[in-house]
Amino acid sequence: MDTTSPAAQLPIRIFITGTNGSGKDEVASWLEEKYGFEVKSVRAFIKMKAEEHGVDLSTGRSGTGPFAESMCAKEGGDYFVKTLNENIPESMPATIGSLRRMAEVAYAKSLRDDGTHRTIIVAVDADPKIRYDRIIARKSLTDHVSSLEKFVEEEEIESVGDNPNRMNLKKCMEASDLVILNEGTLEEFHQTIERELVAIL
Repeated sequence: MDTTSPAAQLPIRIFITGTNGSGKDEVASWLEEKYGFEVKSVRAFIKMKAEEHGVDLSTGRSGTGPFAESMCAKEGGDYFVKTLNENIPESMPATIGSLRRMAEVAYAKSLRDDGTHRTIIVAVDADPKIRYDRIIARKSLTDHVSSLEKFVEEEEIESVGDNPNRMNLKKCMEASDLVILNEGTLEEFHQTIERELVAIL
């Protein structure tokens, strides 16, 4: 990482977007372990807020999804990401993910544009079959996937529409500064993060 330029003195924020099961959490965990980044999860924050509002979480995204949509309609599409960032100490490098709304992308870019942060938006991706197999293997309570076809179909639903306050994963990925593919071993993925992401910080 560059520590000599004036920009290097600004707080670092890495905003992560990407497809389901691509390895977004692994990027955050690896940066936390190796470089001391603080990790903020939008999904965990949504889950916490949903629990506070009495939302039934046993149905996975069919419960948290509508809740998140209603919160964004009320508070703005950048509500979750903005709130998480505002609760991170200025001097602490941090990752925030996963971005799914263009309002969140716009907020991330605004931090860079106004000169208050050094930010990078990184998208993580992999072949759908690889990602589906990973999701089945991890057995997360928030993942309710019955087939590869259904998995792809649900992801496509999250990638349509022009409302910046609603989910559009495809546009978020297209607006990222960097796309990292994760289709090999974990060691290869870590090497890719170091080579393609850490090198430009």
